[in-house]
Amino acid sequence: MLVYFSQGRLPWQGIAASSSRGRYKMIGEAKRSTPPDVLCQQLPAEFTEYLAYCRGLAFEDRPDYDFLRGLLRKVFRREGYRNDFTFEWTLEALGVDLAARELADRNDLEHQAAAAVEEPAPQPTLVEVVG
Repeated sequence: MLVYFSQGRLPWQGIAASSSRGRYKMIGEAKRSTPPDVLCQQLPAEFTEYLAYCRGLAFEDRPDYDFLRGLLRKVFRREGYRNDFTFEWTLEALGVDLAARELADRNDLEHQAAAAVEEPAPQPTLVEVVG
């Protein structure tokens, strides 16, 4: 699902066969034969690692959810996203221009970063330190 949401398409979409059973068999084969690095080639490396980890699990294995969440959080932070609890599908339903919102968010982050560089934190005086 993550790959589909990110890329909007999966390699096995559109596979045609003479019967539903044959089609599902071909889709299953395509899924098994597509390596994680090919499936995730235009995504951050953590997506490949996530998928490879999941494919390596046996049915009875318990996934390391902390590890998997950590991979996604790493991308989230590196890409500069913030969790504002607002989702694209909610905004689209309200008629919000997503491109304008993304640009405004980027400008806000750049402004915050510039302000942090321009205004260093005040240093405590000797009286405040010694108390």
